[in-house]
Amino acid sequence: MPALPAMHQGRVALLGDAAHAMTPDLGQGACQALEDAVVLAAVIIPDDPAGTVEHLQRYTDARLPRASAVARRSSRAGSLYHRPMPVRRAAARLMAWIPPRIIAGGLAPVVDWRPPAPARPRGR
Repeated sequence: MPALPAMHQGRVALLGDAAHAMTPDLGQGACQALEDAVVLAAVIIPDDPAGTVEHLQRYTDARLPRASAVARRSSRAGSLYHRPMPVRRAAARLMAWIPPRIIAGGLAPVVDWRPPAPARPRGR
């Protein structure tokens, strides 16, 4: 699924599946929507409504690369799940030999997210 060029246009922002629909294979659809909401809340400065378009550009800049990467990763995981059963069995056998810390480390880019600091109004 192709990524959107931006997660906003003008004064309208998209969040969740409207901005970056993904396969359910990593269970990240709702997680990414929550991250979107947290980042959107962090970049909007209530005392600066004239800067809304600028704030939404910061939202797109912060979220689009990560949300697109998670969607691509989820799609790749799904492609394995839809392989013929012998391939899936072989992959499961191989996974059993991989130490859990390695598997957890491979998922770190998906699950180790930290919210941004809230934006501060100008002059404060």
